[in-house]
Amino acid sequence: MQKIIANIISVIFHPLIMPTLGIFLLFNSNPFFSLISFEQQKIIYYIVIGCTFVLPIVIIPFFIFQSLIKSIRLEEKEERRIPLFITLTFYYFAYYILKKISAPEIIVSYILSCFIAVAVTLLISIKFKISAHLIGIGGVTGFIIAISFTLMINSQLILMLLILISGLIGYARLRLNAHNPAQVYAGYFLGMAIVLITLIFS
Repeated sequence: MQKIIANIISVIFHPLIMPTLGIFLLFNSNPFFSLISFEQQKIIYYIVIGCTFVLPIVIIPFFIFQSLIKSIRLEEKEERRIPLFITLTFYYFAYYILKKISAPEIIVSYILSCFIAVAVTLLISIKFKISAHLIGIGGVTGFIIAISFTLMINSQLILMLLILISGLIGYARLRLNAHNPAQVYAGYFLGMAIVLITLIFS
């Protein structure tokens, strides 16, 4: 039963959904973004969901069919390299389009940080295994911390919820023996650091 719950948590909070989650929290936590029209928000959602979730997901069956990976879980570090490289390309495409349409700078910077996080995950995966799930949720947490300071908003409740979700994801990855504690903690704080540093200096 615990493994079933852990699998459900891992699927619901898949790393590919994290960029969309960050944008959703941004649009719903700051009155400033109520000034962006619903049509503009829809365009941003379409770009982010399409490039950072839909396109990377739809190529997974092809990789499985070609025996490049065993399953969507990408449990072995060797299996991650090609899917991560393709995902990296799609993330850059999202960043490029958002920049082209002059999306708000904080959104462009966030997607850039997501691109960097995938690139770092790819580089680390050449030699070591790290939790992409925790990099993802750590990045969202770092994003909310960053906008709390830069936009002067109170995000305590959202941060508490994200910390709780981070704990659940960490538990799930450990329960499934997908990672050890070091890989989980390293992923979380690495994801958070990448987003914070990117938003500070971009």
